[in-house]
Amino acid sequence: MAPSLADYTYQYTDTGPVMGGGLIFDVQKVEGLGIPDVRVIQQDRDGADGDFIFAGFTRARSVALTGYLKLPNFTTVPETFIDQYLATFKPSKISQPFYYKMPGSEQRVIYCVPVAAPLDLDEQFNSGYIPFFVQLLAEDPRKYSSAVASFGPVGLPNTSGGRAYPKAYPKSYGTISTGGSVLVVNNGNKETFPVLVINGAVSNPIVTNVTADITMQFNINLATGDQLIVDCGAKSVTLNGGDRADILLGQEFIELVAGSNDIRFTALSFSSSGTLQGSYRHAWT
Repeated sequence: MAPSLADYTYQYTDTGPVMGGGLIFDVQKVEGLGIPDVRVIQQDRDGADGDFIFAGFTRARSVALTGYLKLPNFTTVPETFIDQYLATFKPSKISQPFYYKMPGSEQRVIYCVPVAAPLDLDEQFNSGYIPFFVQLLAEDPRKYSSAVASFGPVGLPNTSGGRAYPKAYPKSYGTISTGGSVLVVNNGNKETFPVLVINGAVSNPIVTNVTADITMQFNINLATGDQLIVDCGAKSVTLNGGDRADILLGQEFIELVAGSNDIRFTALSFSSSGTLQGSYRHAWT
């Protein structure tokens, strides 16, 4: 479970020590919360001065914390806190949450792995201070809200036919539909990726972010009780726990842009029981 931090404090993993704010693990400096290094591609302009420059993406985010482990008193066993420090920032195969809280804003999190955690004892150790330095690396450079937001469930549009005429026309007319839409707000300044859950029964469900002009259509008939889970960040599709990436027509996954997003849930054939719901985190650059 995510911690609830006070202002100017930090925590790596859900069980690591709270740092900063004059605590035992006191943080003096935090680096890497700005825009990460931009990934720049340059190509010569043939027959002309200058370059073609593409700089639309950033590299991984590097976060560094510098501070002091302040022993409470001279009867404290230093290894107790040193072991806690080393256990928290040991190498990890998966990204773990780094939480931080600034005044006047919600708690945020960056998912990263430790890449450095040296510990040197110098003359300050005689006064009960042990300097530390931690470096974390985030393959996803976004800063997310610590709390998860959700939307839905929203059902498929209700349909009704037009006026019945006694005369048959050679041309078919579509039904009139209402509902099937939800407004989803990303309070950050960076696009974020939701996890979508589609519950049956529904035939060939379609999810569209009208605002971002992205549509996902699935070639599948879901029965009542079937559940299709689409992790748009991980680009995965599972049906009742099994991998079904093959049913996605196309390669685009829904993203939520900064601000309001008009999300539409439709299908090639309508059902009263099919629903869409989702979860996401607000994201910042």
